[in-house]
Amino acid sequence: MPTVFPAHMYILAPDHLWYLSLRPRGTGQVELRFGIALAPEVHASLVEPETWIAEMVDFFTAVCEEDRTVVEGLHPDPARRWPHPAR
Repeated sequence: MPTVFPAHMYILAPDHLWYLSLRPRGTGQVELRFGIALAPEVHASLVEPETWIAEMVDFFTAVCEEDRTVVEGLHPDPARRWPHPAR
């Protein structure tokens, strides 16, 4: 998965583009955005596109939630070095 350091990851294939974007929201907070774009012929071949889209959103939401627990578990250790925010 190629990345545009530090916050963007993407997969580019002939029939689709998938991306993930992480942006700082504040101290200890990150905004996560993800999306997928399909080639027109792939979209046209879907029997029920709305159902497929809902399934993909559910899948990526579940993956992001799994990743959240890992990232949140790592965050407190580096933050402990500084007991108070810099002023």
